[in-house]
Amino acid sequence: MSKQKGNTNKRKITNLLLMLVILFAAGWMVNYYVGIIGDSHGKSGLFAQQVSEFEHPDILYISANEPFPAEGKYCLACHQGIEPARPIGSKMMQQILEKGASLGDPNGCVICHGGTPAELHNKDRAHSGVPKGSLLKAFTPVPAALQVNNNTCGQCHEDHVYNVRLSMMNSDAGKMKAIAWSFGIGTENYDHVHANSTLVDTDGEIPRFGTRQYINYMQEMAATFPGQFPSELKEIPAVSAEDIKTNPELAAFTYLRNCNACHLNNKGNQGRGHYRGMGCAACHSVYSNEGFYEGGDPEIPKDKPGHLMVHAMQGTRKSSVRFNNHELSGVQVSTCAACHAAGRRIGHAYQGLMALDDSYNRGPFDEKGFPQKPNAGYVFKYMQADVHRQIEKDGKTVTGLLCQDCHTTNSMHGSGNIDVASLGAIEIECADCHGTPTHYPWELPLGYGDEFGKTLDMKLARGVADEPLEVTKEFGITYPKEDGYLLSARGNPLGNVVRRGNRVIVHSDGSNNEFELITLKEIAKEKSWKNPIDAKVAMVSTKHVEKMECYACHSTWMPQYYGYKYVIDYSKSSTDWLRSPQLYGADGTTADYHKKFAKQPGAPTYGDYRMHLWASMVREGFRPWSA
Repeated sequence: MSKQKGNTNKRKITNLLLMLVILFAAGWMVNYYVGIIGDSHGKSGLFAQQVSEFEHPDILYISANEPFPAEGKYCLACHQGIEPARPIGSKMMQQILEKGASLGDPNGCVICHGGTPAELHNKDRAHSGVPKGSLLKAFTPVPAALQVNNNTCGQCHEDHVYNVRLSMMNSDAGKMKAIAWSFGIGTENYDHVHANSTLVDTDGEIPRFGTRQYINYMQEMAATFPGQFPSELKEIPAVSAEDIKTNPELAAFTYLRNCNACHLNNKGNQGRGHYRGMGCAACHSVYSNEGFYEGGDPEIPKDKPGHLMVHAMQGTRKSSVRFNNHELSGVQVSTCAACHAAGRRIGHAYQGLMALDDSYNRGPFDEKGFPQKPNAGYVFKYMQADVHRQIEKDGKTVTGLLCQDCHTTNSMHGSGNIDVASLGAIEIECADCHGTPTHYPWELPLGYGDEFGKTLDMKLARGVADEPLEVTKEFGITYPKEDGYLLSARGNPLGNVVRRGNRVIVHSDGSNNEFELITLKEIAKEKSWKNPIDAKVAMVSTKHVEKMECYACHSTWMPQYYGYKYVIDYSKSSTDWLRSPQLYGADGTTADYHKKFAKQPGAPTYGDYRMHLWASMVREGFRPWSA
């Protein structure tokens, strides 16, 4: 009996010790991973800190509320109170006023819209025709639309207008290739052949913007990967039910023609969170989620959705937008999210918003128990914003960087060549600002971090630039160079990012703030890592930095399409978002603008989002998410 009792006590002690070990291990793991998550938005030297406000001479005139030259006259006889497209004192607006005066309209409205400004009684006559000497063929309510913008925006921005037609934001060529490939089309190679519409690069292979070293770099890349830098693309074909019988994989084209409502050539979905302009105005006009006008023009209804928020263009600090005692500058993240809500959903993920599927019963409820209204087709749960968007200052979270603070004009407007994939168009890498534990950004060679597939000489330091690009000086803000403008991985100066000693200063177009960034090399030299052992394993004693993208580990979550199922019924029809913008009048308005959509055979009847989940690097392991 005593022996049996002794064995029982031993088992109890063994089980207790085992339980203590398990609890200790679990506690250590929880503490370890909580530390990792906490460090992603803590006061780590890896992330920028807001350090001061910056006033630039280019934006001092914004505070002056100057009147139009002819208040209450011409178009302003009815539209008195409308906002100028840019501040009256700005260089751009002065050019518009000068051109307008030469066409008989000192307020400049005819330069963008055409019309008959001397007609003060008949609205239809006022909104028809064009002044003698105008480049337009008819009055247009959509002057930035690609259908007419050669004769409006192109008067001063010829290169930008050319570039944007060939850009990914108009072609969607990368998505075309990826979706077609997933259906089994074009899997024999990586060549990109399709776009939303037929596009031809008529001016050759040299980018319109960029330094000589950037141009050389891109020409070498195009020669190395010709399938990703084509000189022309063809519109994806329309398919019929008969085509599907013999080639069911062609359903990919039906899917794409019904899915692609976000390219710049059309007006797109006009619903909550999707409201936007056409062409250049898709980015440079600001719309609220609800689509209501909030400006001072008495002729624009304020109770009907679908209108821009104010009649003013957003771009940089030089073109701040005022409404209801608020002021915004730069292109707002919500503007980007009007299109970048689908696919990778980066527009909302950057803000920390996770799109939910129907199984979440419409998301978190408000204080009255009501569900969320969908935004861009989804309801959301707040997870965690990107560290560049959610920046710490004095223990508080402040609004951080806009998309445009990192993404360059060549990435956004296009380079003048046909860009089909993000790897071809996006010229920035994390190391361009953060450097590595062994190199400051200016000590790295050009091409570091880029997917070029060649061996780099780490002794060929890229250095810094003395001046920003000419296009930046002409249309953006020229910030003081301090110790030099940092260079992108492909050799273009980043006009808003400068060296200050061994630190990096990022000027944001979204505020009058500059942000100081402590580089990885400084952290390594001072041994100020938050988790010294882990940091050294990840970035010093291994080759992770050379072989993986930084966000492979530093992304805390990302939406995915695991198990997504999409069913098309060819006995029904659906909107053809590619054909609709091709049906347009002399005024530039398209079939989809008037909600008279072109149709195609085949309609989606079912989309299974049950596997649309959020993936944590901690929970799922270290994976280079790409969706």
